[in-house]
Amino acid sequence: MGFLNALTGGGATIQLQLQKDRFQAGEPVFAWVTVIANDNINTEGVVLHIMATEHTHGGHCQRCNTTVGDRSEAIYNNEMVIAGPQQMMRGEQRQFQGSIQIPMGIPPTYQGRNASNRWFIEARVKMFGNDPDTRREIIVFG
Repeated sequence: MGFLNALTGGGATIQLQLQKDRFQAGEPVFAWVTVIANDNINTEGVVLHIMATEHTHGGHCQRCNTTVGDRSEAIYNNEMVIAGPQQMMRGEQRQFQGSIQIPMGIPPTYQGRNASNRWFIEARVKMFGNDPDTRREIIVFG
């Protein structure tokens, strides 16, 4: 079971709790991460990852008579280690807390006619194979 869990990320279950869902640019995001070991695991650490993705919607340009496809681009990525290496036994549960900063000068959350910008916080256990993780979308305003 251990090798299969390493391939699928099933070695642990991750739960992510945030103090709120809406944040001002420059504000810290406080998080509580619960890790439940589904197998005996050795981790390299627990991280919080913040990211923003801009998505432009495709369409047809009348002026230039070309079709433009959808495009997604990561416009911000940062991660913070909130716990170092861990050894956990099957069924064991641990909770970690930490924070990560929302930067200034990056576009806030928006949904436009031709583009959108979305922000996410992810909690991840770094370990051999596919890292178990969970992700939550947040709202960032100017």
